[in-house]
Amino acid sequence: VARGAGFLNSSSLSCHFGLDRGAAFGTAAARFLDSGTVVCHSPPALRPGIVVVTVSNTRFFDSADRAAAPAPALRAPATFQYAPPWRVAAVEPPLAPASGNLTVTVTGGPFDAALQLPGDVRCAFGGAVVAAAAVSPGAIVC
Repeated sequence: VARGAGFLNSSSLSCHFGLDRGAAFGTAAARFLDSGTVVCHSPPALRPGIVVVTVSNTRFFDSADRAAAPAPALRAPATFQYAPPWRVAAVEPPLAPASGNLTVTVTGGPFDAALQLPGDVRCAFGGAVVAAAAVSPGAIVC
């Protein structure tokens, strides 16, 4: 979710990730909620790191964009962090009764970003998705 001012409800509304690095990591269509709020889906990144996020009312972010439409403004600083990919090293216990209701610890990592997102981490067991919590940079409990 990006918050700011001046967003237009248009099919050209877009989010840009990483323009501060010389070239955008990617551009994605933005979903308009209101003139102060849009939803952006992050495009894939080539490497972990923090990038600046910008929003454009005309899909492109260049001098023509600034001339063609009122420039939207994000609340500063508008940044997004791409975290390193997670790795699962072990699951304990390795088996459980089909009835479930057992606490499972997943070790691996790095789960640093998950520590900052309480309530946003999930574990999937077959088709069942359950809430999880990062308890350290190397462990998640489901």
